[in-house]
Amino acid sequence: MEYRTGEIILRAVTEEDIAEVARTWPADHHPLSEAEARDAIASMRGNSERNAKGRLCHLCLAVCQADEPRTILGWCGLDGRRSHTEPEIFILLDAPYRGRGYGTLCVKELLRIATDEFSLPGVHGGCDRHNIASRRAMEKGGMAQYGTEENGDPLFRFRAGPLIRKGGIQMPEHQKIVILDFGGQYTQLIARRVRENRVFSEVVPWNVSVEDVRAKKPVGVILSGGPSSVHDADAPRVDPAIYALGVPVLGICYGMQLTAHLLGGRVEKAAEREYGRVTVRMKEQAGLLEGMSEKSSCWMSHTWQVVQCPPGFHPLAETDNCPVAAMANEERRVFGVQFHPEVTHTDEGKRLIRNFLYNICGCVGDWTMDAYAETAVRQIRDAVGENGTVLLALSGGVDSSVAAALIYRAIGKR
Repeated sequence: MEYRTGEIILRAVTEEDIAEVARTWPADHHPLSEAEARDAIASMRGNSERNAKGRLCHLCLAVCQADEPRTILGWCGLDGRRSHTEPEIFILLDAPYRGRGYGTLCVKELLRIATDEFSLPGVHGGCDRHNIASRRAMEKGGMAQYGTEENGDPLFRFRAGPLIRKGGIQMPEHQKIVILDFGGQYTQLIARRVRENRVFSEVVPWNVSVEDVRAKKPVGVILSGGPSSVHDADAPRVDPAIYALGVPVLGICYGMQLTAHLLGGRVEKAAEREYGRVTVRMKEQAGLLEGMSEKSSCWMSHTWQVVQCPPGFHPLAETDNCPVAAMANEERRVFGVQFHPEVTHTDEGKRLIRNFLYNICGCVGDWTMDAYAETAVRQIRDAVGENGTVLLALSGGVDSSVAAALIYRAIGKR
């Protein structure tokens, strides 16, 4: 079994790797002989075999292949010392390839494999208390410190969240962003940008009930753009209770105008329609706009605009023609941007979306498309059964073609 992600390879440990552990042990640690490395790995292998229950009966090793000699980033195996009631992986990241982010990538990939591939409910981790790089890799990788060993070494934990059962398969329930679609041409692109940040997103119609949104347990909600004016008699409107769900809300273009309109702001027709790349002046570089430039080129496409923020909101950005190009109410965690951060024409749009996901919604990046595809395949196999068949209407479009590919992967010619 082998997993690859960029320059990181995760695979079963070999005899050569045992010698490599001893040879590349960091100089600031006590010397580690090959015999000591073999004993440590044998101990972890034994715990793995005793506690994996057939699901992960080997040791995984994270290796950076970018440079020679290859550098061992960490290793893991199921460790029975932490929990005797549920299987959990133990990560030991004592020798990260420092300064290049490989340690963080290693932790994230091990977490993904543990939760996505093996449906493990949690992950424990440890590192040397003097190894600052390892500690940072653990934290940036999505783990949180919960205690210390007797010698002072920090202990970390990652919980995959409540397990749900679908089609007889037990798998972790990933964090989710719900996107309300108001008919904008970029709605699917918003969903893609969210998923590119390792966060699952689901697009739903604008008139979905608040109860249905709440049932999806999102960590955040995004209101898309759209062609309507909030003053149109038949304009699509969301239930204002969406802002009281207790999760952050981001309105984009029409979504921002609707937010302002529903919450007591003022939306008027712009004196001059903005379309294309426009220089936006950021009034602050924190929260939603953290790390963004004071002036940034953004993509605008609007005739109407917010001219007065709702009570409790304040403007975050402006242009020559748009007095409120972005707004925020940090206490309610409700935000809006008039420009489109999801398109490539907005220079720092990806940063803004990531800020919303990680800084405001508290996402940890626990989802990948590859893992989703594998989960879908397992669900299809379980639903169809060993002898069932499927009739698929294939139009040649994206949706039906993807469905066909997944079904074929799951059940072949049946």
